[in-house]
Amino acid sequence: MSGDVDAVSRLDPCRPLYVEVVDRIEALAGRADVLGGGLVDRLVPACPSWTGRDLLGHLTGIAQDWVAGRLDSYASTHWTAEHVARNAQLSLPDLMAAWRTAVGELGTTHHPQLGAPWRWLFGDASIHEADLYEASGLGGGPPEPAIQVAFGQIVGRWRHEVVGASAGSRWPGLLLVDPARRSWSIDSDHTAERRAPEAPDRSPVAVSPLSVKAPVQELWRMLTGRLSLDEIRALDWSDDPSPVFDRALPFPFRLAVRDALSRTD
Repeated sequence: MSGDVDAVSRLDPCRPLYVEVVDRIEALAGRADVLGGGLVDRLVPACPSWTGRDLLGHLTGIAQDWVAGRLDSYASTHWTAEHVARNAQLSLPDLMAAWRTAVGELGTTHHPQLGAPWRWLFGDASIHEADLYEASGLGGGPPEPAIQVAFGQIVGRWRHEVVGASAGSRWPGLLLVDPARRSWSIDSDHTAERRAPEAPDRSPVAVSPLSVKAPVQELWRMLTGRLSLDEIRALDWSDDPSPVFDRALPFPFRLAVRDALSRTD
């Protein structure tokens, strides 16, 4: 059995990363409970209609639905609400046990459209891990290697969803810059330079896309809707970011309603 697991891990590096997220969330939930933080009953600022228990129920329900093949309404409000309702009566130990049971049953699950579950499960669990750290009040967050992988995933989603949805409209291009590392372009050709509409003399003009500089963790939080518009505007932009965020962003991208500091109330 371990050989089969190792083979799957080599093929899909998100599998072990996801299992590590489950381990860290279980440890965090237990630590917050022991220290009197009451994480399971506390509202999660990034998901203000959910408590920590609700969020854990959602994470458990996603894994359960991958096992059962209940993926037709993937990521919809109804789908996630059903996760919460299904697991609402479980104690914290039973909830974590149900989650681990589902993870153990995933095996070589594969969906004809979505593919293997691991990247989807890891992407969702990693940002919710950060949400739970914020709600706990204990500080900390996901380790940097996990954030790097999760950030790469969300950049890919933006390229696919946002740029694709902007076909025929004026998507300005977006260059994400972590000064200590590298840059990532969200544009139709994924390059750091895009072609402007033809100039009056009909010669093509090369223009740089809108850019923002911030540590990769803040860029990740921005793309996953964990920053408000005011927080986003406070980052180091090359120009006004309104062309990016003053538009109807396609699902699943939303802006945080309140600033991060006020969300700790």
